[in-house]
Amino acid sequence: MKQSDVADRVRSKINRLASVDLCAQEHDPYGYRRTYQGLKRLFENYLDLECEEDILAGACAVYGWMPTILKRIGDCAPFCAFAKQLRGLNLSGAVSLLGGLKYAEREILLTVLNNSVVGTSKFLHFATNGELPIWDSVVARNLGFRAGHTKPDRYVVYAQAIDEVLSGNAFAILPNLTTFVESYGAVSRTRAVEFGLYISRGAA
Repeated sequence: MKQSDVADRVRSKINRLASVDLCAQEHDPYGYRRTYQGLKRLFENYLDLECEEDILAGACAVYGWMPTILKRIGDCAPFCAFAKQLRGLNLSGAVSLLGGLKYAEREILLTVLNNSVVGTSKFLHFATNGELPIWDSVVARNLGFRAGHTKPDRYVVYAQAIDEVLSGNAFAILPNLTTFVESYGAVSRTRAVEFGLYISRGAA
């Protein structure tokens, strides 16, 4: 699926949420809003992403959001260097860096945790202060990826699509996204959109 097609589907999904209160407790039965702030604080204030032990600590922390435990970690040295490059970049900068990776580099760097692009995307989300989006099977199915969502290239296309959407006027026409960002502890605009995609999974 092309980036533009994914971006169109993202816009379509979030446009249907115009009248939805994204902050309503019914949309967060598992307490993600609260635990999100804990992970955000951990990555912002305590982890040195040039230190392999801190990479391991962050990996174990984000796997608290996964249905399985962390069993395998790939080569941390190149991943540390990659995380250092990403830190401090805005979404467009981070997406540009992802897009510039060669296929073999994506296969290594984007699956370093449990050989999973899903788990690794969660780490990268917090490592970039919420700029890069989180990728999982729920969002993938919601956007029409029926199979192969675990492939790193699919995640890169998704991240590029989110960047395209946020370069437009989504927040201007959907004030509930801005309300969500402000009430959720100053989270990123990326987080608002991906949370909207998550809760809209039942919509046609």
